[in-house]
Amino acid sequence: MKTAVLLILFFLNAMGGSTQPIELTKDLKNSWKVLKGNVLEDYQGERIHSIHFFVTEEYKGGTISITAPEEFTLFVDGELQIRAGSELRINVDSLLSVKGYSPLLSVFNKDNVKTIKTELIQLRPLDNLNFVRASDHLNDFIIISSLLLFGFFIVLFRFNTRLTIDYFNLSKVLSFQEREDAIFTGRIGSSVNVLFFVFISMFIGLLLLVIFNSGPTAVQKISIQSTSAAFIWWFFFSVMVLGFLVVKLMLVYIMSALFGFKSMVRFQFFNFIRSLYVTAALMGIGLLGYFVFELEKPDFFYFLLAAACGFMILSSFFFYLKLMSKTSSAGFHLFSYLCGSEIILMVILIKVLFN
Repeated sequence: MKTAVLLILFFLNAMGGSTQPIELTKDLKNSWKVLKGNVLEDYQGERIHSIHFFVTEEYKGGTISITAPEEFTLFVDGELQIRAGSELRINVDSLLSVKGYSPLLSVFNKDNVKTIKTELIQLRPLDNLNFVRASDHLNDFIIISSLLLFGFFIVLFRFNTRLTIDYFNLSKVLSFQEREDAIFTGRIGSSVNVLFFVFISMFIGLLLLVIFNSGPTAVQKISIQSTSAAFIWWFFFSVMVLGFLVVKLMLVYIMSALFGFKSMVRFQFFNFIRSLYVTAALMGIGLLGYFVFELEKPDFFYFLLAAACGFMILSSFFFYLKLMSKTSSAGFHLFSYLCGSEIILMVILIKVLFN
């Protein structure tokens, strides 16, 4: 869409003979410094409250934009200048004319500096711009990976249609009792179930990659620079999710042995996998709507992650009700088992995602 607008402006400029400048922005995060002792070092994603960066001659003619969710404080060469609200803009030429050299800007925020966004805004005439379309590596990757996942899903659906439908069954996740579970699932280690575990790992890995790359500064953890790098990150996230499933299964085995629920291992693990499938499907629909309708609301990514975690917690509650209908154990005994095998791991996962 942006490319189309630029091309239209380009042809209008060529026909009318006038030059209409456009606004270009550059993220200054790569120039951030942190103070360690008495030395400024490159920012490496630390959880700190202040960042520093130099305003150099190459920024001439531009405007520095500093934005944060809450109030922040600006220092110039260590001297307090202003306490600003959500956004502050600084004219670079005026700043350099007053200081006469490359001043050091310091921004303090009581929250983690990951919520701060610093940009250089410059106006450039259209006749100075290169209109050759830059390759959108993320879009290329999403198209290819989505086709691969869709093909994988078709294979699973043709191989075992009933099990595929069962995994995406929202009514079973939110039901008070489980019916005919053993008919569909079979053994945990069967080849078909392993394929389903790999598929959900790849699916969630793709969702996490998109969120961590396209989300706001506080959520953004990676930056895709090439299609091959995107595939490497996808593989990394998929392996992490698959490893999480293995840890989850081991935890269920251990806790079931301690609390005397060995017969519930398969039932509980497949209930958890089903919840993951439904959650991932809802997240995928949400992300698709976000990009199709071009919402451009950074808070949406927070909402999406929070909603996913909330749904998983809700599914744990319904699993507790299912356990009560399957066993005669006391409610407190069941709740303790649920805390050890479900809730604690969920809390750790939430802490990691929102760190």
